[in-house]
Amino acid sequence: MPAVAEEENTRRVQGKDLADMLNRTPGALSSAATNKYFCNDYPVFEWAEMHPAGNQVRHYNVPVRVLKERLPQEEWERFGVFE
Repeated sequence: MPAVAEEENTRRVQGKDLADMLNRTPGALSSAATNKYFCNDYPVFEWAEMHPAGNQVRHYNVPVRVLKERLPQEEWERFGVFE
């Protein structure tokens, strides 16, 4: 039986919130996601959930480990992150 990679636990985050976490503007974040660039050393293009027309980002599915890195613990609950 082939090994199956375990899917990483993620949370849905809006662009403005993720831009704030990464200390970037929402426009820079969106551009990085659309053009498949890293943003502040993170692969935001991998997290982007694109609109079916493919012309804009709906939201980002951010790994919980990144949220724990970038947010103070008192904000974890807002994004559904718990110990």
